[in-house]
Order: sequence, then structure tokens, then C-alpha cells
Amino acid sequence: MSETAFASLAEDLFRQHYAVLPDFFSPAQIRAWHDDAAATSRQGLFRAAAVGRNADRLRDTSIRGDTIHWLEPDTLIPAQQAYLAFLESLRLRLNEQFMLGLFAAECHYAHYVAGSFYKKHLDRHQDSRDRVVSVICYLNDDWQAQDGGQLRLYLDDKTLDVQPLAGTLVCFFSERIPHEVLVVKRERLSLTGWLRVRPVH
Repeated sequence: MSETAFASLAEDLFRQHYAVLPDFFSPAQIRAWHDDAAATSRQGLFRAAAVGRNADRLRDTSIRGDTIHWLEPDTLIPAQQAYLAFLESLRLRLNEQFMLGLFAAECHYAHYVAGSFYKKHLDRHQDSRDRVVSVICYLNDDWQAQDGGQLRLYLDDKTLDVQPLAGTLVCFFSERIPHEVLVVKRERLSLTGWLRVRPVH
């Protein structure tokens, strides 16, 4: 991540609480992540996503219909290591410049099939404020508006629809911006993660 790219991300994030950065990653990086996600799917390693957590965790396809695969810090897969390294670099830079107290990152591949969606929500659990910054990287070549699946951000005075086009990076403050994934018309892949502070017990 270059200084110029980080400066653009940080300026937008703190000025308007979100940043949308097309072509943030190179085609080679995106291809590596896309191919790894596709291979992981073929191996049957994706699992149905749920809402809530712990005792309140449930699978409800009327709210969300994606499947996910978590990236683990001890993974031996180079593509996954590379993305986790990016998140760690982003965490350190945001802490250095803005003293956010970000402690860790978590991330998963997200896979939507035609007809699936994720209704309007905030990226936080009712009993936790650990997630501070949401970070999404899209992996979809040649995405068109008619393919659906846009990320809709609900801002103070408007909505903003983001095409999930390969190479686009989206960051926003998890507690501030409600959002949803509109109905998908074709397969849609992303890397979706969060930069977190230490949990308060």
C-alpha cells in the first residue's frame, strides 16, 4: 500500500466516514484472491453465514443469503497471507495517524449466488462495539449495473451504491454507516473484514 493510496483512504474515511477506492489493488492481486476463493468454494469450505453471535446466532435467509470462509492467521495459503498482511498494515497505519486503538483484524471470503442479498444492517453486534472499521475488497471482473449486488451505503442525507467491481476497496466506520447488499444476479465474491479494538468485558 503506497503512501498516496493510504493518504487518499485516510482522508476520505475521516472526512466523510467512508472511502471508496477503485483500482486499489492490482489485477494480479485480485486474480490471486479470486482464484483462491473459487478453489476454497470448490473444496466445500464455505459455510452459510448467520446473524448475531453466541446464543443469539441464527441462520436467517430472509436477512442474508451469503456463504463465508474465514481467513485464519496461521494459514499456509500465500494469497490469504497477503491479504491479512494488507489488513495488518492498514491497522498499524490508522493507529499511527489517528490513534484508534485498533488491536486486531478479522476477515472472510463472502460468496453470494444469484438471488441472494443481505438486508440493511450495521457491522456490530448488539452486545459488542469491537468492530471499528469495515474493510471490503471486491473480486468480480466485468461487473455491470444490471448484475445487481451493489453495496448500498446509507449516509446522512443520501444513499450511495457501490459496484462490487474487481479491485475496488471500501472502508467505513462500522458503527456509523448502515448498509446492505442488493439482490445479486450473478456470482459475487469479496473479502470482507473488520479492524477491531480489544473487547470490553
